Amino acid sequence: MSRLRTLLAEKFPDLQHKTLIAEIEKHSRLMTANPGDMLVKTNDYVKVVPLVTKGSIKVSRDDGEGHALFLYHIEPGQSCAMSLKSCLGEERSRIKGEADSLTELIAIPSSFIEPWMTEFPAFKRFVINTFSQRYDELLSMIDTIAFEKMDRRIMTCLRQHARAGDGRTVRLTHQKVADELNTSREVVSRLLKVMERNGQVRLGRTTIEIL
Repeated sequence: MSRLRTLLAEKFPDLQHKTLIAEIEKHSRLMTANPGDMLVKTNDYVKVVPLVTKGSIKVSRDDGEGHALFLYHIEPGQSCAMSLKSCLGEERSRIKGEADSLTELIAIPSSFIEPWMTEFPAFKRFVINTFSQRYDELLSMIDTIAFEKMDRRIMTCLRQHARAGDGRTVRLTHQKVADELNTSREVVSRLLKVMERNGQVRLGRTTIEIL
């Protein structure tokens, strides 16, 4: 059994259809991305859709002036709803995707997404479930922005990043957190110090540990 087939079985049990697996194995490839590697840029055409098997991809929106709004992480066993949308609509990407840690993924060429949805019910369900999951997450993010205080938003951001590692340690600068939450570094630094005094986090030189 090839490594790609093994990873599909371990991380994507909903795609376990013999012919579908053979098609994915035939036309897709394994890719590795280092932290900070850009996998898709805003306004690019999406050439491949990722099935993440290890690590995490951070998906965000640019405002064209150097600021980014964090949308969601793609974690093992997941794919990218926005990339799927761009493929199906033959549109340029409206997001950017950046490896958040050492990441491994199965890269499916975009030209196969629509035919496989037609041919394989399991793949169609996977795509629909991906859209549904991201829709729920975006609603949750809107609730967070609209109703939660900034310290809670910071903690939510830290927990999302921590899931890509050991569940507690985050390697993010205060500026990166501020950029994701569309606020200033000074606000983030001040609130993190308050959170440290309250026993919620421990601040290191290059890390933030959730307690």
